[in-house]
Amino acid sequence: MVYASETASLTMLETLVHLHSTQIMEYFTLLRIAVPDNQIQSADMDELPDNWADEEAPVQLAEYGDAWSFTRGAIALRVPSALSPVEYNYLLNPEHPDFYEISRKAETIPFQFDSRLKPGHK
Repeated sequence: MVYASETASLTMLETLVHLHSTQIMEYFTLLRIAVPDNQIQSADMDELPDNWADEEAPVQLAEYGDAWSFTRGAIALRVPSALSPVEYNYLLNPEHPDFYEISRKAETIPFQFDSRLKPGHK
């Protein structure tokens, strides 16, 4: 599974929350990936557990994502962000037959984390 976000700022937020070592911040690359609208499905919120946004993600979320991935019905699954409830993340399915073509066309965007985002910055 490949994790992506709809905006660069949400990508940074999601990365910082899950980052275990600030030393690797300088090695990240930002990519723009274009997925056709007809290859994006939306998560059915009624099928997600009530605690889907908890800090410790419930195992049912991984099961939901795995089941979606197995169907290969779309390249991307649009899911709400637990960090910013008005924005969305996307799960990209590398098992989908068109994934390679989409990822091959990804555009690299010049990017570096601002030093003010590092812990201890004054």
